[in-house]
Amino acid sequence: MTELRLGQGPTVTLEPFDWDRDARMVREWLKRPHVARWFGVIRNDIETQVELSPEFTALIVVDGHPVGLLCWQRPAWNELEVAGLTDIEGELVDIDIFIAEVEALGRGIGPKALWRLLERLRSDSAARYAGVGPSLSNERAIRAYRKAGFRPWRVYAEPERGPSLYMVTDLRASDQREHRSSSGCDESS
Repeated sequence: MTELRLGQGPTVTLEPFDWDRDARMVREWLKRPHVARWFGVIRNDIETQVELSPEFTALIVVDGHPVGLLCWQRPAWNELEVAGLTDIEGELVDIDIFIAEVEALGRGIGPKALWRLLERLRSDSAARYAGVGPSLSNERAIRAYRKAGFRPWRVYAEPERGPSLYMVTDLRASDQREHRSSSGCDESS
């Protein structure tokens, strides 16, 4: 378990996803309107909704309570081609995140969880960029991703959501520590 202390705020951790323990909860989360809106048509088969390999999936936990999910993967070339994102040079890790518990929305939990994941990804020498692809109409997510250090790459056509904004962060950039501190995601604050 990786822990991030937030001064006076809640403790945000990333905990390993356990299929037997967590699948039912995630299925229920995916049915919630504010999650389903961005994650497409809900299917009974959770495996088709998100890549839930425990190696590339973590629960977002706040003060001991699961509130959301992070999934990440290295997209295949054909996936980048379909989305029109072949212009991103270097190894890319694509991230999906949602905060399922309504009371956890708008509290800065998403950016803090993303920072913890980005720390993990920085230790992977093959990964150059991390990216997220929110719908252009998901303004809350775009603000959260900016706070976590992601910057717009370009607009692209996402088959299920329509126009989307692909945002990236350079995992090797030397100014990431400075941005983290100024964005309120600094561990020591």
